Amino acid sequence: MRLSLPGRIFAGFVALLLTFASVSLYTAWEVGALSRRVGTIHHTLLPLPPLLADIQSDLRGLDVALEPRELSALRRSAHVARRVYPYLRRLELHFADIAAHLSAVDAHDATEVWARGLEPLERRQRQLAVQVDLFFDRVEALGGEERAGIANDLDEPLALEQRRLRRSIDALGRETARWAIELQALGQHVLEGYALEERRAVWSTVVLTAVGLALGIALTAGAAIALRPLRTLREGVARIARGEYAVPIDVGELHPGDELGALATDINQMAAAIRARDDRLAEQQRDLLHQERMATVGRLAAQITHELRNPLSSIGLNSELLMELLSEPETEAISGVREARTLLGSITQEVERLREITEAYLSFARLPRPEPVPLDLNAICSETLEFVGPELERAKVKSRLDADRAGRPAYADAHQLRAALSNLLRNAREALEPRGGHVLVRIRTLGDQAVLEVHDDGPGFSPEARAHLFEPFFSSKPQGTGLGLSYVRTIIEAQGGTIAVEDASGSGAIVRLTLPLAKETEGDLA
Repeated sequence: MRLSLPGRIFAGFVALLLTFASVSLYTAWEVGALSRRVGTIHHTLLPLPPLLADIQSDLRGLDVALEPRELSALRRSAHVARRVYPYLRRLELHFADIAAHLSAVDAHDATEVWARGLEPLERRQRQLAVQVDLFFDRVEALGGEERAGIANDLDEPLALEQRRLRRSIDALGRETARWAIELQALGQHVLEGYALEERRAVWSTVVLTAVGLALGIALTAGAAIALRPLRTLREGVARIARGEYAVPIDVGELHPGDELGALATDINQMAAAIRARDDRLAEQQRDLLHQERMATVGRLAAQITHELRNPLSSIGLNSELLMELLSEPETEAISGVREARTLLGSITQEVERLREITEAYLSFARLPRPEPVPLDLNAICSETLEFVGPELERAKVKSRLDADRAGRPAYADAHQLRAALSNLLRNAREALEPRGGHVLVRIRTLGDQAVLEVHDDGPGFSPEARAHLFEPFFSSKPQGTGLGLSYVRTIIEAQGGTIAVEDASGSGAIVRLTLPLAKETEGDLA
């Protein structure tokens, strides 16, 4: 469920309160945990050094008790070690106290690993206690023999046992000393670990507090930012009310999921729909004006052609007859005949040019409905270049065809497409006269359209001419009819294509035609 804007602001402040509560609870938990760990040290590791010192002291006392070499002195030492100062009992109690302190050690802790070393020491202590008790029993048993006058020196087996026991006591003392050294290192390690945890807890508390403060600042700023777009929304609505649809409301400042963002999106969609409707109406109006203009031009061209064809034919025929009369041998002696023939030749050329213009007007006026069929554009362009080739060669224009390797057929009227391409090639030739140049015809397939480009390296179109290129009777050439590009546009658009003109990189112009590709169900190539 998506929260409303007030709901999100309320939820943000609730999150802020929960964050600070979490920081407080975390701090209390860390302090408690640290206190518990310090208490564990107090009850486990801190009491151990005095106990280990007592163990070592008792071991030394026991060693002193086993030191005498005379039986009487050894018997007195055994009496003291058993009844006056019970070293063996004290050792047992000390090891029991150490075991009790280490019972609170956490599993898998470094202290627990160290504490496992107590078990072999306890076993050795118990074994030593049993052996010393047996030794003292034997020594005390010999007390009666001493009173009976037996020698006071220890026999060899008893002396060997005495030395073995003293070595065992010494080994246990060394092991206990090593254990005490390890305990000291372990205590230092544990204290360093707790100090590190304390610093980590302090820094964690500081960081979490900073995060809470940052969250509070962010929520406050977020609330202000969430309400700030109201002004942007109001300004956008005012622009739309004035009919300014081109500049939409900046939804980037709004969250697309909240009420303001959804409202701004709906307003932009409404403005876009109104603008699209206006654009369609304007485009339809332009198309209607163009169609009316073309129909008017067609009627005018047909009327002009009808009015001029017969007079031009008569003038041309009479000029030819007069030229034949002036070409007879007996007229050579007449003064001014040569000048008359020259003038008649000029008249004939102008009549021919006017006839071409009228034929162009007539073709424009009588443009039939296209009959599109699948066409091989490569073949159409090659044939047209071959047909127009002599004109281009006379104008010193070199042509080249860059065919489409895909070779997908276009869907167009073959006759009208040849006429359109011929017009474009003649326009390129006229643009390159008299210096000559190059013309490139390129064919490509782009998506579901065939693209045909005519590229020349002439002077190109001026900005003034570009605005009127497709208007009937507009021409940038002194001898042009002004129907070329308008004629081509009419042909291409009637077949579902488009025409566009752009400047070529470097120099020249590119006229780009797009035509629909033929579908597989539309028959064989024409």
